[in-house]
Amino acid sequence: MSNNKKCENARGFTLIEMAIAIIIIGLLFVPLLKLYENHLERERAELSVSNVSRVVGFVQDYKKLQGHYPCPARMNVPMSSSDYGRAVDCQDPASPYHPSNLSSGNCTNDGICMEEAVASRLGDLTDKHVIVGTVPYRDLQLLEAQSVDGYDSRMVYAVTFSMTDQATFDDSLGAISVIDNDGDPRVVPDGSVDYIVVSPGKSQRGAYSREGVLSSDCSGTAADIENCNVGFETGTPLSNKAVYVSSLRSEAVGSSFFDDTVEYFSVNSSSPWKRVENSPEDIETLALDEVGIGTAEPSDTLTISTIDDATPPPALRVSGAAGNDGKLFTDLVCDKAGNCFGPELIAGKVSDGEGMKCPLGEYMVGIEDGAPVCENEIQVTCPSSAPVMTGVDADGKPICTDVPGASCAAENIALCPGHPTSSTVSLPEKGDGYKTPSYLAAGDCREQKYQCDAGTWRTYQSGKGRCTDTVTPETNPLCTSKKGYTSGPETNYTIKSATACTSATNTLQKDCTCIPYDVPSASCGSCPSGYAATGPIPTYDRKRFCRDNPSNVWWLNKHNSYYNAVDADGNKSTKAAECPSKSSYCSCVVPANTTKYVNLSCPDSTNMRPHPDDGYKKELQFDASTCKFVETGNIIGSCVCKTSDVEVATTTTCPACDEVPKAGKDYFARHPVTCKKTGARLPHSVDAVCEEKNYYWDDVGTTTGDVSLITRKKGNACNCHTDIPGQKLCKIGTESTVYSCECKPL
Repeated sequence: MSNNKKCENARGFTLIEMAIAIIIIGLLFVPLLKLYENHLERERAELSVSNVSRVVGFVQDYKKLQGHYPCPARMNVPMSSSDYGRAVDCQDPASPYHPSNLSSGNCTNDGICMEEAVASRLGDLTDKHVIVGTVPYRDLQLLEAQSVDGYDSRMVYAVTFSMTDQATFDDSLGAISVIDNDGDPRVVPDGSVDYIVVSPGKSQRGAYSREGVLSSDCSGTAADIENCNVGFETGTPLSNKAVYVSSLRSEAVGSSFFDDTVEYFSVNSSSPWKRVENSPEDIETLALDEVGIGTAEPSDTLTISTIDDATPPPALRVSGAAGNDGKLFTDLVCDKAGNCFGPELIAGKVSDGEGMKCPLGEYMVGIEDGAPVCENEIQVTCPSSAPVMTGVDADGKPICTDVPGASCAAENIALCPGHPTSSTVSLPEKGDGYKTPSYLAAGDCREQKYQCDAGTWRTYQSGKGRCTDTVTPETNPLCTSKKGYTSGPETNYTIKSATACTSATNTLQKDCTCIPYDVPSASCGSCPSGYAATGPIPTYDRKRFCRDNPSNVWWLNKHNSYYNAVDADGNKSTKAAECPSKSSYCSCVVPANTTKYVNLSCPDSTNMRPHPDDGYKKELQFDASTCKFVETGNIIGSCVCKTSDVEVATTTTCPACDEVPKAGKDYFARHPVTCKKTGARLPHSVDAVCEEKNYYWDDVGTTTGDVSLITRKKGNACNCHTDIPGQKLCKIGTESTVYSCECKPL
């Protein structure tokens, strides 16, 4: 009977109780998962910033060695391709990536686009070309993982074309324009950036994945759309102008959204500040995090620091209109240890319970723990570590010193103790702490200083040189900083005139002899796409050079460069260290003059179709000089109408607005073509006719502002690409009235 009672009293959890427990556990995990997600996002953003900065640093290192910037790599090739991460040959006039074959505003469909500078200061069209692709991490000696951002997207690398060749390289001819979210230039003069590296960010607009696949299109109105380009795949970029946006990070929905990471290089300065648009007298920082003055590593929102120990401490001055009525507002004043007090302790009124005051008959000698330190008398004393006061300095502070020790008597001391031929120097009678000048005796390669220390003469600082009976050369520590390269071997010095030291001129001279050394040979490069090697790929030799004495050592050899050497007689000679032309060991895989045909679509596929007998296609022929199929211009066949009397769409698209630097123009299509009867053949292409319309500034009403700061005038030409939509301040002639103007067609 008792066993039955135990069974009756035993019970488990009901389904409702278990469900409640699961819900509670889920509610506890939701914030933890959100925290973990935020942590991962922060790591991805930080990795993007780190990798973009690393790429810029390696591009600069490449330029130092090669004398030019690398061409970009193809954006959309798969990781399995041998061209992945390898710079294209953009300098060969026969290359499809050369401006003679790839004009501005066009792409090659295989990952390279050509853009044109907007800067009017660049006259020659060659100087205005900007070639765009992805980071050539193989040529930069980067790891593949360092060439993508934190979201596994390939980074965009755009470079001024003339700077990819040593012969045309010129730092002053940067052709890339970088603007902020308001359209103002980041670098002055505008359009003078050498190259730019862009991470598409979390949104991945126009980004290509690690596998070379387009992640997202360029739709939307966000600020970073200007950096978006899907032309690597379609062959038609969104813009043919080399203009990029670098702005503050913003996740606000709409036109101000910006999550790209951007770094660029220009020999021209780029201000970290900008004027506030609605308040020209104020400025705001463009820094993303902390701002430092006198330090490159600020620890707070604003950090003011001295440059080094020898530089006076920095000062922060606040001046008003009169020069002495400036105000600095703060809640607390703190020391380095974090001990703080409120400014009312000094500036407050005693009658209001603020400020500081000592009792009658006492004097304030300091502030401690936020309160005045008061004494009934003021004493000027020296600390116990230096108890003897010897005077008062210009600031009224006591000059203190230690209790002096015993004086040193006059004494004759051997310059080289223990050496029988050593010279003897005569030290005078001096007080404790006295330091002698250097002593140098004829016949000894030794220089030494002495100091009186509590009645005993002792050597002061380490001496220079050595004594005459030791002449074996040894390693000179000073020469270790004069290596040819950081990883290079140390060098030795030899003592000159070691046995006949007669003056300071030749007593302590040393020769640092830099020893160059070989490094492994490097390959001249594999065959490009479409070619196959016909034999072993050649290599070229490389040797390091000494920076301190380049006249008698080898220079670093690279492809198509030179190096200097010295022959047995000490004469300089110059030798070419070139790789042979790739044509000597590479050949095309496809036979020359091979012909193939590619089917074409009719201009209006809805109402037209290829001819049933001839079809409609273009002819391509294999060019052995470039190892590529090129169009011959021959069109085979034609198009016919599907029905009679159908209007055919034209092949020319009239843009709504032209690009800078010309004034804005509106275009309209005219003269459509009509099929007259079924089966009628039409031309291979049908062109529309477009007409132009100019845009000018027109006022829409008066407003307020400083007319002396406004240069925009009513009636001047405007740009329909950049000035629409929106209103800008303008004026009419010499009037003092400020107007609001809009960019409108004539």
